[in-house]
Amino acid sequence: MLLRTGFLLLVLVAASASPLVAQQSVTLLGDVATLAQSVPGFRAEVVLRSRRASAADVYPEMAPGQVPDPVRVVQSLRITVNGRALFVPRSVYSDLSEVRSAELTVSKLDGQLTVRGGDASESYFVRIDFNAQALLSRSLYSSLTPSAPMQQTRYFSESLK
Repeated sequence: MLLRTGFLLLVLVAASASPLVAQQSVTLLGDVATLAQSVPGFRAEVVLRSRRASAADVYPEMAPGQVPDPVRVVQSLRITVNGRALFVPRSVYSDLSEVRSAELTVSKLDGQLTVRGGDASESYFVRIDFNAQALLSRSLYSSLTPSAPMQQTRYFSESLK
């Protein structure tokens, strides 16, 4: 009985040592940022490609000089979970400009990518939630009111049979 109790205690200690949540942050200075994080049973990798664009192209309604030139915009976003690429609609990232940083958080059931951008009162962050099968949602927040989303999009998987 003592041997069985000792083995159970060892298993519990080993299980508690493995992370339940893992997180990685990166500052976006170059054209490609790769984030990878894993916990037992869930490994996620995100590749975020960005490019510099003219402020006039991104903000045509602004007067010249109102937005510093050039502006960094997201060009593509790839999310892979356990080696399987998820479908990421262009609408998830196409409006992300002046991108500064990204953070990837995973647990054993799902992942979350947070992208921060903008400047001063125009700063924002976007939270993209996903699981091993699909993208689940995208929420846009103003940094001035970070507890209430300004916009939320939910994604549904449909298969044609």
